[in-house]
Amino acid sequence: MRNVLLVVPQHQLEDAEAHLSSGESFDGGEDCVYRWTADCGNGIEVDVKVVDADKENGGPWSEAVMFEHGSEIDCTDVGEDVRGEWLFEDEGITITVIGSDEDGAS
Repeated sequence: MRNVLLVVPQHQLEDAEAHLSSGESFDGGEDCVYRWTADCGNGIEVDVKVVDADKENGGPWSEAVMFEHGSEIDCTDVGEDVRGEWLFEDEGITITVIGSDEDGAS
């Protein structure tokens, strides 16, 4: 199993978590509000994202999507968290999302 650390700015992570926990849409659309990309090497990248949705469509949600040379090859189940582990079992890759202050302290 390969572990990849995805470090995102703490303030963005806190904003994303607040958005997810509110259950409220920013604008009623299903637009990606936050997206961070982890480079896993060998042409593999994973986007961890928060998507805006209104309550009738389940509210905001998060997921991780894996790409190989730009083509989607896998995705996680929809979730309600950003921080922590995102597992791609078939590919043997775990993405761990943590927040970091501007000075690099997590």
